Amino acid sequence: RGFPEKVQATAVIYFKRFFLYHSLLEYDPATLMNTCLFLASKAEEYHISIGEMTRRVGGGPDCGPKGERILETEVTLLEGLRFNLLVYHPYRPALGFVSQLKLDYPTLDEAAILERARINTRALLCTDVILLRTPAQVALGVLWVEAAGFRIDMESYIRKRFGQSADALLAIVKNIAKLCEGAKANMNEFVLHHHTPPNSPLRALLARYATLRNPTTDPTTQAYQDARRAREEEHETKRRIKEAIRAREQAESEDELLRGP
Repeated sequence: RGFPEKVQATAVIYFKRFFLYHSLLEYDPATLMNTCLFLASKAEEYHISIGEMTRRVGGGPDCGPKGERILETEVTLLEGLRFNLLVYHPYRPALGFVSQLKLDYPTLDEAAILERARINTRALLCTDVILLRTPAQVALGVLWVEAAGFRIDMESYIRKRFGQSADALLAIVKNIAKLCEGAKANMNEFVLHHHTPPNSPLRALLARYATLRNPTTDPTTQAYQDARRAREEEHETKRRIKEAIRAREQAESEDELLRGP
């Protein structure tokens, strides 16, 4: 809540990228989603404090336990993303395509079709197509869904615009449009119930999830606290060893200077 559209989209893509390489049983998706939002707000230059971030995700006005967990998992998220924070979205390609369509359809309501494209893109964020197709292909797909309502012949536009590669591109665009329509239907069902629908198989999965998670990655368990304490002790031991080695080398260097040539 309260985050710009681009920040939310970037956070979703961070979330999907992270769990391409990690298991949901190892990391709490709720905590990771909050961390993705916090990191995306930095990447998209929408700067907020950790206290404000915690307040927006329902953790109270101060940093608190939720804020501490966000900060603890931020480095883990960065490592999982291979420190690649750059994300390209379909919004700008959609704007470019609509500007070109305006030349062929002078009465086209640009603001209206871009708003519909934005809603369609939001639905596609619930799918993996964002990771599988380029932003330009996704932009054409979300515009294809709305083309009939705005009396636009998207197939003619694509054939004129992309020439010999149009056939392959049309197959991709039609597939994206089909996925978009399915995603919108699922999203509308979720909004209608304001929660996971009663007959959704997701409810059974969520019920089992708590019993399957690795307890050492669950901040609410004693196993997590013990593992955290062990990591801190290991870090402190390594730090002391490095200091001891540095002190010994310095002492040996000073002895050599005192003995002279």
